[in-house]
Amino acid sequence: MKFVVMADLHLKMWNDNEILSDGTPRKLQEIINTVIQACEYCRKNDIKYIFIAGDINDTKDNFSVRSFVLLRKVIQKYNDLNWVILHGNHDLASNVLSEIKYSAIELFDSIDNCKLILEPEILEFEDDIEILCMPYCSDISPRIKEFEQKLSIGKKKILIGHFGLDEAVLSSGVSVRSEVKASDLGSFDLVILGHYHKPQEVTKNILYVGSPIQIRRDEVNEVKRFICVDTNNIEEIRSINTEGYRRFLEISVNTEEDLEKVKEIAKDSNINMKYVIVKLNMKVTKDQMMLLENCQLIDMTDIDINNRGISLSMSLDDQLKKYLQYKEIHEEDWDFYLQTVKEALESV
Repeated sequence: MKFVVMADLHLKMWNDNEILSDGTPRKLQEIINTVIQACEYCRKNDIKYIFIAGDINDTKDNFSVRSFVLLRKVIQKYNDLNWVILHGNHDLASNVLSEIKYSAIELFDSIDNCKLILEPEILEFEDDIEILCMPYCSDISPRIKEFEQKLSIGKKKILIGHFGLDEAVLSSGVSVRSEVKASDLGSFDLVILGHYHKPQEVTKNILYVGSPIQIRRDEVNEVKRFICVDTNNIEEIRSINTEGYRRFLEISVNTEEDLEKVKEIAKDSNINMKYVIVKLNMKVTKDQMMLLENCQLIDMTDIDINNRGISLSMSLDDQLKKYLQYKEIHEEDWDFYLQTVKEALESV
């Protein structure tokens, strides 16, 4: 048996400076396109099951009609696939005065090829395989132990869930304390999780699939994916990079060689330079600065300004030249800056 796993779609009407002709934010369409990519991969490789390991919604307690309609159309179009959707923490909607919980995934309840996982459940697909689906819930650790005891002896055991793991890290690099540890999952042959957006292998058999695109800014430089599992060879997980979205990249420019890297990135048609963040740690010429003009530039070159060697007794030209020297601007570019300042003063 083969199946595909995605997670953390976080659908909503994202604020975006690019809106498509039908009014859809480009970021939302990029997320939907990765789901379509996964569906096409399933069809080409004769895969019949696709899991979404939680958080199809982003805003909790609210949902975007347009984004859910877009996903529903994909699910209905690929009706030859069997969809298993787990409830995630961002899917949660509840009245604080009531113990009754609701989930955004329930909006797909009427679709024939869609199975919703609102409570922990063991799915049996073949004689020798059992999959424990563990949606986001309270008291996650005892719930895992409870259902672990219900699994059959001698069968391959897979867990697909949506929760934090003590040894895992966020995209920011921060590790969050969790009640579940990798050692608590040792009886499973394979564990695939949603919840943390950073794709990562926590241990040899425990991994986070990650979000399908760079959802948040702190996911910069992350290569996004969905994964494919073949239960006949459970040790070899296929990681398929998602495509067709604007990627945030961050580059520290310390040398001329780093500037060459920026040139190479600019040649990649899949990368929008507006989403390349450059931390500039060296002085560059005016021509080199033109290479960076479409990037998000963070100038890290400022130094102590207490002693610039500028005095009121100097002429304006001398003051400006001294300042350019202090800022380590190449002398070949001085005329450009001096002329710019003079034109500005004349306009005033």
